[in-house]
Amino acid sequence: MQKSIRKGFSALTAAALTLSALSCQLTSVQAADPANALLNTADGVKEISFDLSSIDVTAVDRIDATISADTGEGNGCFGYNVENPDATGEDDKFNWESVKWAFKASPNAATVVSADDLAGTMSQDSANIMFQFWWIQSFYDENGDKSGDGSALLRDVTLYDVNDNILGYFGTYEDALLTAKTGDDAPTYNFNFVGIDPTAVDKIEADIAVNTGFVNGAIGYTDTTIEVDPTDEASTNWVSVDQETNGLYGTWVAEGLAGKLDADYPSANLQLWYINPFYDKDSGEVDEDGNPIMVEGTPGTAQIMAVRYYDKDGNELIPLDINSALLERTSDETGDTAYVIPFTGIDASIIDRIEAGVYVDSAYANGCIGYTDATVDMEEEGATNWVSVECVSEEESSVWTISGLAGKLDADHPAAQVQFWHTNPFYDKDSGEVDEDGNPIMEAGSVGTAKLIYVNLYTKDGSLITPVNTDDYLAMKYGNEKDASGSSSVAYVVDMTDVDATKVASMELFFNVDTEFVNGAIGYADADDAWNSVSYEFNGNFGSVLVEGIDGNIPANYAPQVQMWWVNEQVIGTGEIDPETGDEITEKIGEGTAKLLAVVMYDANGNEIGRNGLTDEELHPTPVAPEDPPITVLIGDVNCDGDVKIGDVILLNRFMAEDESITIKAAGLVNADADGDGAIGSGDSVAILKILAGL
Repeated sequence: MQKSIRKGFSALTAAALTLSALSCQLTSVQAADPANALLNTADGVKEISFDLSSIDVTAVDRIDATISADTGEGNGCFGYNVENPDATGEDDKFNWESVKWAFKASPNAATVVSADDLAGTMSQDSANIMFQFWWIQSFYDENGDKSGDGSALLRDVTLYDVNDNILGYFGTYEDALLTAKTGDDAPTYNFNFVGIDPTAVDKIEADIAVNTGFVNGAIGYTDTTIEVDPTDEASTNWVSVDQETNGLYGTWVAEGLAGKLDADYPSANLQLWYINPFYDKDSGEVDEDGNPIMVEGTPGTAQIMAVRYYDKDGNELIPLDINSALLERTSDETGDTAYVIPFTGIDASIIDRIEAGVYVDSAYANGCIGYTDATVDMEEEGATNWVSVECVSEEESSVWTISGLAGKLDADHPAAQVQFWHTNPFYDKDSGEVDEDGNPIMEAGSVGTAKLIYVNLYTKDGSLITPVNTDDYLAMKYGNEKDASGSSSVAYVVDMTDVDATKVASMELFFNVDTEFVNGAIGYADADDAWNSVSYEFNGNFGSVLVEGIDGNIPANYAPQVQMWWVNEQVIGTGEIDPETGDEITEKIGEGTAKLLAVVMYDANGNEIGRNGLTDEELHPTPVAPEDPPITVLIGDVNCDGDVKIGDVILLNRFMAEDESITIKAAGLVNADADGDGAIGSGDSVAILKILAGL
């Protein structure tokens, strides 16, 4: 079974990336974090080794290393030992093999470099790999003179076998479901069943990475089929399945659960009990051979990388992801908490319905979905164009909805929000008082949390439309302060690997700018090594600017730069008027942000000959008709309100009488076949009446 620990890692398979024994792929752009790096060249360290003795190194086929450099360019190698067939003694038992890598990307962009086709080459007698940085590009000033040294980070290393199964992981995985260290007191991950039927879950798998080669723990759950004896203190329906990982990576499994978890309040978790430390501290003593005895030193780290749920037939059940919420609100917060809905890249005026998925661990939250109605005449006295619909969640998972918006949102400057007002705490604190029956009165104790899980936008015909995801950008400029090299410019190095640079006549740059202005230039050195700069200005929040005048002057095999110089600041009006200009005086309240989403290259005839970044489909999303939701059968529930009542009989009779003023959903027609003959008829009405009568 193929396993993945990184979102989007399917794009990093050996087939997609193999360039002989070397591959390189830009994965995302994000700020580098030296504190979590395995190796940081800023401190002068250029290499790091990894102990693989706890796994079968002969099975390692590919090594992926996620790296970045503040100057965007560098090279190095992976190194490992292979058996030397000509060895005559211990000193020449091995041959050192190395696989070179090189990358060129936007500064601080996370880039994956790889060594491929390694299966069967490494020696178990020398079970380690080394990662080396050789060269990192320097900083240069506006005159082309070196102004400082660049630095690079090694963020993580992942090992795969020939089937793309993960054999080992080193590093801190930022999106891990749970991260724990040696000495932590039984860290616990509560399994997520939001959006799936817990009673259908038969097997749970959890992928565990541990950098020291050992962790143990358990997967536990409450089995509702076990009857607890209230007179026996040892009686319990909590089932615990012990687990352990011997190695750098493993999968923990609990199965045979089908029908055992509670449908409404399922309870299951994973606990980590003991994590090996690194034995890297000198005890000050030596063994009989005079070697230093090492003891527990640096804490080891274990992470839950992914969790999967399966039914009895082996189908994967995918719950809603409550770990990457758009917005969170806890019960101890005051005031409103708002999520501003993005409409980037779409015509917001065609949006008719907004749906917001809400998860509340304490089972109650309220708030609203609101929007600015552009059709309201604000010249009228007392007019307001802010419209909101109050929403309430009284269970763990619910959907908030507002509809009838078509034509009301401004096409150019739409505004809509999901707001949380109040979230219940857990009433799990004993007040010390009792009620009239002698039961303890509980009061607010633990903090409850409400999470906005998703927001879906629909057109009038029910089609789903998704804004452009501006998290997928090539480079970002935030603010206008100068960096360590003295430059306030942000440069993106264009990937020209598959492009004939001499045929590039113009480039189109796609931006998302929250303050609606960014400028800069496309820069390159021509065949005479003279620097050329073709400037541009982009005005707007989302869109593109065509930069002409390149006209084939970029030399072959040269990578030009897209530079961002200035992005507007966030300003607000002060309410005061400048007496000289008559304009309102503004003040700065924050920095602006510009994101470069795509670079498209054209030849002299206007034909696209190369592209970096988002595709046309991603930049201009089109509505997609949603799939029909699964039908939940409740015999007799013709109107699909979750109950069987006399109103269902009346609705069914009107349907059979061909009353055109009513409609019944597809699920309602399934539920209407109460006599089970596969057709809708008078016998179904009688059968529903019998259900109501308890017959």
